[in-house]
Amino acid sequence: MPTNLDGYARDWRLPTVSDVPTAKHGASLAGVFARLKLLLLRNGLKGSMRSRVGTVAMAVASLVGGFFAARSFVNDAAQGPLAWSRSLIPGFTVLFLAWVFGPLLLGGVDDTLDPRRLAILPLTTGEMIRGIAVGAFIGFLPLGTVIALSGVVIGYSKGPATAVLTLLACVAQLGLVFSVGRLLSSMLAWASRSRRGRDIGVLVASITAAVLWLATQSLGTLADSQVDRVNTWLQWTPPGALGRAIIDAQNGHYVASLMRIAAITVLIAISLSSWSKLLTAYLVVPPHTRQHDRSAHRMGRLERGCATLVARLGGPIAAGVFSKELRYLARSPSRRSAMAISMVMGAPFVVLQVMRTGGFRPGTIVYAPIALIFGLGSVNNLLGADGPSLWLEVTSGAKLKELLIGRGAAAIPFLIIPATVTSLLLITLSTSVVRAVDVLSFVWFAWGIPLGIGTLLSVLAPFSQADDSNPFSNGRASTGSGVLVMIVAVAGIFAAAVSAIPLVVVYFWAQRFGPWRVLIEVPASLLYGLLFWRVGVALATARVERSGMDLLGLLTPRSAHS
Repeated sequence: MPTNLDGYARDWRLPTVSDVPTAKHGASLAGVFARLKLLLLRNGLKGSMRSRVGTVAMAVASLVGGFFAARSFVNDAAQGPLAWSRSLIPGFTVLFLAWVFGPLLLGGVDDTLDPRRLAILPLTTGEMIRGIAVGAFIGFLPLGTVIALSGVVIGYSKGPATAVLTLLACVAQLGLVFSVGRLLSSMLAWASRSRRGRDIGVLVASITAAVLWLATQSLGTLADSQVDRVNTWLQWTPPGALGRAIIDAQNGHYVASLMRIAAITVLIAISLSSWSKLLTAYLVVPPHTRQHDRSAHRMGRLERGCATLVARLGGPIAAGVFSKELRYLARSPSRRSAMAISMVMGAPFVVLQVMRTGGFRPGTIVYAPIALIFGLGSVNNLLGADGPSLWLEVTSGAKLKELLIGRGAAAIPFLIIPATVTSLLLITLSTSVVRAVDVLSFVWFAWGIPLGIGTLLSVLAPFSQADDSNPFSNGRASTGSGVLVMIVAVAGIFAAAVSAIPLVVVYFWAQRFGPWRVLIEVPASLLYGLLFWRVGVALATARVERSGMDLLGLLTPRSAHS
């Protein structure tokens, strides 16, 4: 009788465990992992329409981006030493940051590179590392990176010596991004074994995301002299040193170029050795099992009052779902991470837009609602978070309308908190409260607009989002679903902006009433928002009634990896 594992291997057409010992050495082992990754990529083109569209979109974006980056490197190579410095050093630095921090900030590295999945195979640590390395460099994003670096080799190879040193620098860049990225992933995986470690990891990741994003956005506003000053500091970083090594080779300083590449090679060796030791400990030492759950206290007055309001809107089951979701918000690593990122990223993004449009002046608080976009990720996927529990909730007799209302009400803090924090920050920086009443009434009472749109998007394009603290876990990495998540996010932002236009018109009309305008703005925001939410819930419920149980099938654990 075939087992579930046999069916899994047959459906995916993957090598079985018995195939691995016959191909454990040298190129044959690399070939096994290469075929495994290629089969996963090919399955992305044979799965559901969503998987195929995502895979094709990722392929096109990676190839086109790599081509334009390569052309930019080739063009800059013909411009002279000043263009070399402004192209290679920032380019290598951005590439390093994208490889090392990008996957972690977007939800994980790749399930196919998860060492816990490979631990069941008869592989040594060295063989596992080589297999993970092969899998890491097979895919559309790695191919786009290789195409971009090929532009460096083509543009800066002006002789045998420069060609060799340029090629060595590009190869070292690939080794650097891989070794440091995997070392960071393993460190976060180890930290995630404890509750405190997960919280620290969430905070560090959120702050890192905000700092990196602000840094990349600020580069476009710097003058040429400021860019040169930044490059002077960046050339002492590992990726910047590799860019500088190519420049030294162009200037005939071959020894200096080779020394920089050799130093980075030593750093790569140290990173790989540290990763190997940490990976072994991660797979052998059991995680901490004792958890101090401080969130299981009595329901407070505020929560009871909110649950009562939810019960009036959707019934007692919706109130129960709302209370459960609030508990998850306090205890779930992924949801705490989403809340932290929405707060940390929202305020810096809005502040940067204010600085670009003339600085902090009276009335700049009107930019605060822009921070809402960083909470839409949680609102647009109400059912994907903890998707498997839908089976229990639906079979218990709960209606989808009640589940959507309960989960939607629990997602309101993702919209209100980032915009409120941004409002207070803008009031402080501008030392003015002009328009504060208008903006805060919009933020606190018009949340139904993005929530209604997000509720509908939650059933039109649901994404299974496993509540896993493992930073290696990202089932979207090999299927291209991450691109679809971005498309849904952009669609939600556009729809919310267009839907808010009538309410904005009402706000402008209410200005004629002076301080009494709040008596118009607050009821108008609340009624218009609740109407939008109700319509979104009704449309979402009707959509599911037509599609039957297909929605639950999309949100099962297996669909996250298919």
